[in-house]
Amino acid sequence: MLVLKINEEEDEIYNLTRPIRRCFTKIYSNGGTRKQDTFFEGFERFEKFDLLNQMKALYGILEDKERELRDFIRNYEQRMRENEATLGRFQQQEGGMSSEERERERERGRWSLLRAVGNEADRSLSLAACLADKEVALSHARATIKELQRQLTEGGGGGACLSDQ
Repeated sequence: MLVLKINEEEDEIYNLTRPIRRCFTKIYSNGGTRKQDTFFEGFERFEKFDLLNQMKALYGILEDKERELRDFIRNYEQRMRENEATLGRFQQQEGGMSSEERERERERGRWSLLRAVGNEADRSLSLAACLADKEVALSHARATIKELQRQLTEGGGGGACLSDQ
């Protein structure tokens, strides 16, 4: 009696899951309907345009960082010229100072210059690292766009999208 009841329940489960299995078979078969293919193509186009917009944003960021780096270099060169001029003035003023005072003044000037150079060098390294990170992100976005274009041309949409992989 118990075995008969279990068999009846198994048959009922099988009959209830039959429409679900048919749906899965239709979805995963290669013969997708035109409506499904159009949906997937539209989704891939959306992903492509989203990636293009991200790439444009990255280009803008790269241009900003490049501009910032150029400004930094220009400011650094200006400071170097100013420091050289200051050193020239110190050398002219040294005529009235004792040798000990001149030496202390030189040391202060050297340390000040070394601190400024160190600070600017650290800043340039951080800007260069940031620029390198943005270039890596940009190359990744380009590779993704090329892959999407290849998929669109090869399969005409194919019913698969990158987020499913």
